[in-house]
Amino acid sequence: MTIQSKTNYLTFNGRADHYAGLADLFPGERALVERYRTQFSGDVLDIAIGAGRTTRVLFPPARSYIGIDYSPSMIEAARLGSPAADLRVMDMREIPESLNPAKYDVILISFNGIDYISWQSRETLLFGLRPLLSETGVL
Repeated sequence: MTIQSKTNYLTFNGRADHYAGLADLFPGERALVERYRTQFSGDVLDIAIGAGRTTRVLFPPARSYIGIDYSPSMIEAARLGSPAADLRVMDMREIPESLNPAKYDVILISFNGIDYISWQSRETLLFGLRPLLSETGVL
């Protein structure tokens, strides 16, 4: 585990109660959902879900939904609000290998989730996610 990974784990594993209190999409996220309504009603991969703020909105209309977070306590909190959702503890950098060859209509990394990995890891992740998109998918 890198120092950055350990810091993220220790920081956010103890903050699930705070993040569980956030209940709605932010204005920019809401605009994305409205603009890409068709894609959001398809197969959705939601990365860095925290305590499930986006899950509560995106899971119900989706054909399929997978929510990913690095912190076990965040996933536990998200399950309280969306017990039927497919929620997984996973490092986002593992997604391209772990979820390939699945295809998604939407891959969302909301809020500032991508900021918790290095610049080089971001670039690698974003290039790795592109092949997971459906023909009309959005990232």
